Amino acid sequence: MTKIGEIAVVYHGHTFLELAGAGSTVFLDPVFSSARRGRRQRGETRKADYVFVSRESDVLEDALDVLEDSDAILVASDGICRYATQALDLGRGRTPA
Repeated sequence: MTKIGEIAVVYHGHTFLELAGAGSTVFLDPVFSSARRGRRQRGETRKADYVFVSRESDVLEDALDVLEDSDAILVASDGICRYATQALDLGRGRTPA
């Protein structure tokens, strides 16, 4: 963990970055799952306030897991936000307007 001012930056190895500070937690392209015999195994997630997804990839499924397990707000492209809203029936205010 590295501290930059009041923000803690946690590098989770090859999986994702986490920013924490000012009472909020942000995940950048979170990965909690693993693959076994070519199949995705859902991992145990943690709660976040914001989930940033930079592109459509395998990371998207992990981001959906975090969104499903918390009240996080998704920040992503319009297409990803539409997909997540349909997949999880996200309520108003969980994606950018």
